Amino acid sequence: MPIINCPECGERVSDAAVSCPHCGYPLSPSSPHPETTSRTRSSPLSRVYKNKPAGIIMLVLGIAMLPLTIFGFLMGIIPGVLMLFGALCLFAGASSNLSGTRNGPCPYCGGKVVVTDMNASAVKCPNCKKRVAIKGDSLETLE
Repeated sequence: MPIINCPECGERVSDAAVSCPHCGYPLSPSSPHPETTSRTRSSPLSRVYKNKPAGIIMLVLGIAMLPLTIFGFLMGIIPGVLMLFGALCLFAGASSNLSGTRNGPCPYCGGKVVVTDMNASAVKCPNCKKRVAIKGDSLETLE
């Protein structure tokens, strides 16, 4: 079975492959997938995941930890900074749990993309570092 180079990403792929396993580029013209007629690829986004109880607990703990940071700074700069960092981490976790997140596979590489900003029009894939457009309930390539 001969090996060819993918025209999209340049990786080595079997000539019998329907699409590139690295970037998802369609390789076979006889492929039944609609992606072969268009260079735009898309992948579905999950529903919005919210965990309000965990978000509220983290928010309350973050608020409760703020007065403790004053005590931490009285003990020294390092304990104070660590306590402040812990409170900020709790606030970030609370924000994420209360506002919700969505995830889906990257249309370029198939890696997991997490969307935390519900108003964003595009996100960056942490695996392939390419920007991915958010169109309704799907992620699409920017080409």
